[in-house]
Amino acid sequence: MTEPAPPPPGGPVRLALDDIAVDPGDPFLHHKTTNRHVYEQARARHPEVDDVVLWNPDKHVTETSIANLAVRIDGVWSTPPAADGCLPGTLRAELIESRALIERSITIGELETAGEIARFNSLRGWEPAVLV
Repeated sequence: MTEPAPPPPGGPVRLALDDIAVDPGDPFLHHKTTNRHVYEQARARHPEVDDVVLWNPDKHVTETSIANLAVRIDGVWSTPPAADGCLPGTLRAELIESRALIERSITIGELETAGEIARFNSLRGWEPAVLV
């Protein structure tokens, strides 16, 4: 699979919510690996956007197909806990440790009404995003 195209210059990353819940118990969601089947299928279902937001059966968002997710709610930046089904990335750990982010479950509804959204990882850094 080829890497997704970068977001339009000067614009936020365009995100879609995937159609199918992930299994938070899937060990491949918690470890960086070449087994990217879940992520590739999500991206294939949404070719019109830059990235796809995954969610679990409890309707909590987890991550995107290539990055961790952050949401600003009531002025506080939050990121989903690893137990909800996301990769505990290195930049994520640094941002939690520095208290730039707190860990908490984020519902699909909260994502849809969030003040701001961002995706981030150690390769790409922090990228503003919008749900389309």
